[in-house]
Amino acid sequence: MYSLRNKTVFLISPERWGKMRISKHHYALELADRGCTVYFIEPPTLETSGVTIKPTSDHPGVHVVTYKPVFRGERFLPARVFEWLLRRQIDRLVRKIGRKPDVVWCFQSFLFRDLRWFGAPVRIFFLADQFNKPGIPPEADTATLTLAVSDTIYDRIKAGGRPVCRVNHGLQRAFHEALIRRLQEPVAASAHPPKVIGYLGNLRMEALNRAVMLRIVDENPDLTFIFWGSYKPAELNLGGLQSDEANEFIDQLIARPNVQLRGAFHGQELREQMEEADAFWLCLKLDLTEVCDGSNSHKIMEYLSTGKPVITQPVSSYRDTDLLYMMPDARDDFAAFFQTVIDRLKSGEDALLARKRMEYALENSYEAQLMRIEEMLPSNPVHP
Repeated sequence: MYSLRNKTVFLISPERWGKMRISKHHYALELADRGCTVYFIEPPTLETSGVTIKPTSDHPGVHVVTYKPVFRGERFLPARVFEWLLRRQIDRLVRKIGRKPDVVWCFQSFLFRDLRWFGAPVRIFFLADQFNKPGIPPEADTATLTLAVSDTIYDRIKAGGRPVCRVNHGLQRAFHEALIRRLQEPVAASAHPPKVIGYLGNLRMEALNRAVMLRIVDENPDLTFIFWGSYKPAELNLGGLQSDEANEFIDQLIARPNVQLRGAFHGQELREQMEEADAFWLCLKLDLTEVCDGSNSHKIMEYLSTGKPVITQPVSSYRDTDLLYMMPDARDDFAAFFQTVIDRLKSGEDALLARKRMEYALENSYEAQLMRIEEMLPSNPVHP
């Protein structure tokens, strides 16, 4: 079995390092805890010159790499010229970092194309997000291992004739460690009737169903809605809309007397605050694009780790489980479904269901996912 310990890892992320953390950031930190030196390569930007490398304050083993692209306008370039420039970009990154990678771990589709150009014997292509271009991302052709976090991503890669394995989203370490301690004690049933509803995530992401969310808030004045996640421009390391619609949504939430916007938190501080909620929810525009198909969400694992009820629209990766209160059909009225679940929860829940949610989250810690990935990799990978 290949060991993902004490390695030099180039982790290619479609999001930047910052206050909001999702799978790319958590894998970087987990690998660093295993003795790896991780270079977290952010998306290219025109706001810097050359390549800069800075250590993070979160872990001495994680370094953030920012770079300016050596070219622009791919569609105007002949294929051979584009390939030469792309290889030049990779060579420049490797030279500036000053170390050759043992592992290149790519979360970004349609960027570097051929992962062999990094010279790493292990090349992991991890599809944590849907891709919005036709065809199969070329990174899948040169990866040692391609992974998908949802059923729909898995099916798209499989239909394209490429080998692919499923790995769900993970549970970050602070949540995992607290959960181990909590499961050693009797698990109490959720509070009933629920009084506080929690939401975790970027409030400027395109896929939010803002109109329905505001409707639910207004139709439940007796509930308090707490939102943890980015909404200020300075916190948008995951990106997000800064349109009039998004600004109006934020202003409307701030104006509601039963809403609290807490902002972006992570780790132990986030976990402790999430204990205030009696239930959690997810509300997306499932028909927006293929990218926003609602097939999985990183926040669900953190929700489940609390043991509290989770109210969602259809999430296909959890279709055959009883872990969520899931609306059966995406065409149904989610506001009405939300109210039905809240009314049902007023009579309480079986404590065994809370334990089942927590045990599922425990089984999917990032450490557990890394162990699964190690078993999928070849024992003796060879250089390209």
